[in-house]
Amino acid sequence: MAQTSAGDRERAEAAFAAVHRDLARARTEATALLRSRDPQARAVALWTLGKVHYEQGRVPDARTDMRRAVALARRHGLRAVEGGASVSLAAVLVEAGQARAALETLDRAAPLVQGVDVGRAGQQRAFVLFQLGRWSDAVLAASRALPSIRAHGDRVGESRLLLVRGVSHLCAGAHHDAVSDLRAAHEVASAIGERLVAALAEQDLGCAWGRIGDIPVALAAFDRARAAYAAAGGAARLVAILDVDLAETLLLAGLTDEACEAGERAAAAAAAAGNVVNEGDARLMLARAHLAAGRCAEAGAAAGVAAALFRRARRSGWTQLARYVSIQAEVADADDGGRPRPALLRDAVTVAERLDQHGWPREAAHVRTLVARVALALDRPDVAASQLAAVAVATRRGDLASRTQAYQALALAQVAAGDRVAARRTIDRGLRLVEQHRAAVGSSELRSGVALHGVELARLGLRLALDQGRPADVLRAAERWRSGALRMTPVRPPADTELARLLSRLRGLRLAEARGGPSPGATDGSAGSDAARERQAELARVERAVSARARRVAGGAAGVAPLPSLRSLRDALGAAVLLAFVELEGDLRLVRVDGAGCELFELGPVAAHVSERQHLASAARRVLAHRAPTDLARNAAAHLASASARLDALLVPPGAVPPGSPVVVVPSASLQGLPWRLLPSLGDSDIVVAPNVAVWHDRAVRPWAAVRRAVLVAGPDVPGAAAEIDALARLYPSAVVRTGTAATVPGVVGALDAQAGGALHLAAHGTFRRDNPLFSSFRLADGPLTVYDLERVGAAPELVVLASCSAGTVSVRPGDELAGAASALLHLGARTLVAPVDVVDDALTAPFVVDLHRRLVAGERPAGALARAQRAARDDGMRAWVNAALFTCAGA
Repeated sequence: MAQTSAGDRERAEAAFAAVHRDLARARTEATALLRSRDPQARAVALWTLGKVHYEQGRVPDARTDMRRAVALARRHGLRAVEGGASVSLAAVLVEAGQARAALETLDRAAPLVQGVDVGRAGQQRAFVLFQLGRWSDAVLAASRALPSIRAHGDRVGESRLLLVRGVSHLCAGAHHDAVSDLRAAHEVASAIGERLVAALAEQDLGCAWGRIGDIPVALAAFDRARAAYAAAGGAARLVAILDVDLAETLLLAGLTDEACEAGERAAAAAAAAGNVVNEGDARLMLARAHLAAGRCAEAGAAAGVAAALFRRARRSGWTQLARYVSIQAEVADADDGGRPRPALLRDAVTVAERLDQHGWPREAAHVRTLVARVALALDRPDVAASQLAAVAVATRRGDLASRTQAYQALALAQVAAGDRVAARRTIDRGLRLVEQHRAAVGSSELRSGVALHGVELARLGLRLALDQGRPADVLRAAERWRSGALRMTPVRPPADTELARLLSRLRGLRLAEARGGPSPGATDGSAGSDAARERQAELARVERAVSARARRVAGGAAGVAPLPSLRSLRDALGAAVLLAFVELEGDLRLVRVDGAGCELFELGPVAAHVSERQHLASAARRVLAHRAPTDLARNAAAHLASASARLDALLVPPGAVPPGSPVVVVPSASLQGLPWRLLPSLGDSDIVVAPNVAVWHDRAVRPWAAVRRAVLVAGPDVPGAAAEIDALARLYPSAVVRTGTAATVPGVVGALDAQAGGALHLAAHGTFRRDNPLFSSFRLADGPLTVYDLERVGAAPELVVLASCSAGTVSVRPGDELAGAASALLHLGARTLVAPVDVVDDALTAPFVVDLHRRLVAGERPAGALARAQRAARDDGMRAWVNAALFTCAGA
């Protein structure tokens, strides 16, 4: 009997030790030992099952098993087991929302533990304090427990204690201390085979690097953590927590839609496991992601669900965090033209006070910043000043979001004190901070995303400039943050064979999709359907892998094109007129600059212009749809003329553009992709559309030389493309021609590298992807030429002509950041890009673009060549004119 008991105890200890290496084995062994006659073996088995359930996110089951373990150990006088199980129970009670009970349990366990368990109890106390948001206390408790853990050679406990101290440092804003502890935790856990702890350390390192601002390193750490969880058997609860942490880092990178997807995954996983706390965390993160994406209603709803979950779990501090996000959503809605509740100021102040009480000073400070914004808007500077006085301005500590919020609070305090000059300096410092973080990443997607963190500061700066009413200040404030990623020197990604392989795989899948039909071996419709579903799943997987790989490109010492002075801008304009459109809080303004000066115009609500723009686009498509001169065609032409005149009256003040004057247009977000040639006031002008003033100025001041070298490409199934390329080849005798089976992605990329600085003419079917503009593409013989492929070109061509439907279409992100093939080519250094902003007719396009190139070879500048080619198209009828008018000249 004694021998049997000793054997059962050894098996119980082995099962306990297996929890963090093999959950399935630990559960099987522990379940079998519940029938043991030895009470110690049974108590340890119950303790083990509790830990297994805890790792699986089954908190109620974990609490039940651990309480049974503690009770059984107490009945049989097993003090060491009772103390150890009590320490584990405390962690479960925290997850169940019983933090006070957790601390009481640890206090009762203190006299029972001895030896190595003393350090483990200290580790658990640190964890409970961390969960309570008492991060400084958690760091102190962990530091006190660490010597005991090390003295007993408890490497498992050491790895976990370093992990707890690392995440406590992280939450307290000591990011580099966090990295140091988390690296040490990963090193110890890896050395002893604690795979889940090592994965947790990788995950938390991802959080730390994200807050420091090294997004590529952060995303790579999350990928390693996910792979480690998969290798360890899934660990559903931990994967859900990983998605919450990943969502936070994606928000820091400005990838709001992907953050929402990660939040949804985490919430679904936590709900399926019945883990109220984890689901609350996920819903809260989802609310933050919706808020960052500008979806205020969805953010408020998700925050309300999170608050309800936290109340169920009795986590009052987190409940206030959910209310904090609700307040943010309501203030953001008011910024966009909504009406705040009369009691919003009072409710926000209450939330701020409660956040302070629960140990969330950063969030409390941000709520007070929001209160100040509303108070200033309501002409209550006294309320604003009183709230901002309580804000500890932490501009030098914390992650990017925290620091930009602190800069905004400081600027608002300066506004409330009447010192607008100091406020503008503070805003500029905050925006420079965001630029520094943007320079740390090389991916164009991440550079655009990081702009999100400067939007509120930029809006405040623009609001101050508009209040003063000086046109030059309004222009500078608007341009300070408009399409800022395009002002930065592009980072050429290093040769990456894995990315090249993934892109090749993507092309193969897309080519199979375009050809249609079942996969080889399919014999019926069902099999073909299954193959199509499998292909779609594989496409999604490969696209995710391409995005993840491309985001790993590190930044460098990126230069930023400076904002030109007003004098320099006017000198560069010469006889031209600049029309820079500015949107703020639902209203549209225009800053007009010419050689004589600078003017500011109020143009009314943005919604009115958007409505008329939609009428214009619809009328243009109807004109192109009617090939014969019928009554329907004449009606469509009349509708187009009427819509053009109405939009022209809304956007171009009388006399703003002298007849025939060259025009540089800098559109606001809602005006991107407008066919400006169709506006009567601009009908005879040379028009350049620029993403921002700095990009135009940088390119405009360079000398222009006639185009002599070219790469000419025709994709498959484009009517007349081969004849178009033949005609262009006669204009460019030394051109590199890629048509038919030679029009492959590697062939085109290689030709562009060989012909650096020349022209690219691409006649291929294009696809714009609103869900992910970097997968916008042109169809070539071997599949799509995506933006990711274009970013691998060593040097961009000087001039690009894209004779494809909607090739000039871009997606607009926060900060008026542009995403799409056209903006990617400009970012890579193309000086000028000519492309249509809507669907065009291939048969009408071919002769038009040949005429355009004939003028370019003759030495005409692109905007002038385009304008004269468009006017010449009028002689071929209304359809030819409208088709040509849909092409815009972007860049310079």
